[in-house]
Amino acid sequence: MSSQASAPQSGQADVTTEWIDDYLPGIFIKWHPEMAHQTRETAEAIIAEAGVRAGNRVVDIGSGAGVPAFEIARLVGPEGHVTATDPSPAFIAALTDLARERKLANLDIVQTSAARLPFPSASFDAATCHFGVMFFPDVQEGLVQIRRVLRPGGRAAFAAWGPREQNSLFGPAFGALMPHLSPPPPPPGPISSFPNPMRFSEPGSLGAQLRDAGFSDVREETRMFDLPWPGSPERIAELWTAMFRVREQAPPDQWDAIAHDLQSAYAPFNDGGVLRLSGPVVIASGAA
Repeated sequence: MSSQASAPQSGQADVTTEWIDDYLPGIFIKWHPEMAHQTRETAEAIIAEAGVRAGNRVVDIGSGAGVPAFEIARLVGPEGHVTATDPSPAFIAALTDLARERKLANLDIVQTSAARLPFPSASFDAATCHFGVMFFPDVQEGLVQIRRVLRPGGRAAFAAWGPREQNSLFGPAFGALMPHLSPPPPPPGPISSFPNPMRFSEPGSLGAQLRDAGFSDVREETRMFDLPWPGSPERIAELWTAMFRVREQAPPDQWDAIAHDLQSAYAPFNDGGVLRLSGPVVIASGAA
């Protein structure tokens, strides 16, 4: 296993500041075991859509704390290789530690944004990007780079969130928190025009970006996935409290009420210590 640092610094246009700052990556690192369990099906979906098989060389874009890079390393086996990439120094450190714990000899880690992939053209058989493409500041720049590093015919696959209204992971949190927090500022434009989780929730929008970037045989579908949270309503309330920076945005005399409302919102999904959540996810892919 090796690690190579080549990331842009905070404030540069090809990475939004929230992913260079340690706060948001730190949340994903802390809750990595739960999130990895919750998104197992979506990770499996893009691995299959990218056509990953034993012996492949695969690049994973925006690997975070290792979903799906670690599973790909297992699938490609000792004859294959995975390059896990992320622009966040915090994620790079977490990837390095977790990969060392797993003794993954067929994985290396490169700190880079999608827009600056420091690899020769046609280096990889497949590419994956699990809930990362929505946050590319310049979607076309990132997609063109991903296509460039694929061998001809190699496939890239992406997961992105579908409509929030049908998502029982997000919906209860927003319903519980919005009465307590200041309304967010108005968006700077159409939802597809700036980095945000729902950027490609409109059917066909991610597929159109792939075609514009030169991918062929583009496929896109929105599917409902099970998103089981392996924990209690109290535990997921802790996640959303951190994600929304509740203790910075709300006065202390509201913290208990907010925690109660979050826990109550997820209580109906509790099934013996597992929250049976689900949501629509866009799975899109294209060939180089």
